[in-house]
Amino acid sequence: MDMIGGGISKLVEKSIMNDKKMGKALGGSILLMIVLFFIMKVFIVKWAYNTIMPRLIVNNGNSIQNFKPLSTMESIVVVVLFHFLLH
Repeated sequence: MDMIGGGISKLVEKSIMNDKKMGKALGGSILLMIVLFFIMKVFIVKWAYNTIMPRLIVNNGNSIQNFKPLSTMESIVVVVLFHFLLH
């Protein structure tokens, strides 16, 4: 049994395959959207962590003197980690 939207995706896939130029352009734009969405996630995680964690540390009775903000590379790792954990 196919999924509900399976027929629609097969129809769209067939129409894209018939038009090679459109297929390449659409594939490139989808890849670009995925990359941009990933970059947005990274910066949202970085901003959220650097904003929330000092408050959580203080609320637990600790000092924020040793708090180190999350770098961009560390936020990429967090996004990839949660992506694999939740999907």
